[in-house]
Amino acid sequence: MGNLADESGTDVEMYRRARNPDIIHVISRSDAPEELLAILDNAGLERKTIETSGPVYVWHETPELDVYGLPSNTASNLPMGLPEFRT
Repeated sequence: MGNLADESGTDVEMYRRARNPDIIHVISRSDAPEELLAILDNAGLERKTIETSGPVYVWHETPELDVYGLPSNTASNLPMGLPEFRT
């Protein structure tokens, strides 16, 4: 069983789902090399994996954003408070 990228004959396919249009889904071909997956990881996309008794499904998604428009997993890394700017 292939996926959208396999069926289209491409390395990756990107799309938005109607139920969650704020997240972009990136489907890579089923035999994608680790180098391609690493490029998507380094682009800030979150790797998702489902292991089955048959194939392992791997895809990437844009991270969910918090109320500040930042990826929700980075909010804890931000400094508390902003520096004062004087003119």
